[in-house]
Amino acid sequence: MGRTKYTDLDSLSFQGIDEDAELIPLMTPEDEEEINKEDLPEILPILPLRNTVLFPGVVIPITAGRDASIKLINEANNGSKVIGVVSQMDEKVENPTA
Repeated sequence: MGRTKYTDLDSLSFQGIDEDAELIPLMTPEDEEEINKEDLPEILPILPLRNTVLFPGVVIPITAGRDASIKLINEANNGSKVIGVVSQMDEKVENPTA
């Protein structure tokens, strides 16, 4: 069995990956620069997700079932549209805290 070639990632950027790499960049350096320039609100609403891990530049559908999560999404949709998303450590906890 051959050895797999791994590439170190710098600041979640795919800069420096050569064309023989097996990874496909999800964000261009320009995308990352634009994201880094965005102004974030001083207080960021946090959406805890069960059984889901999100990575920068990846777009996937998420399912919100808790009333608090649905309310957070609706408020964000009516306002700044910016939320923070974290993976919930224990999926059995109905009302996770920090």
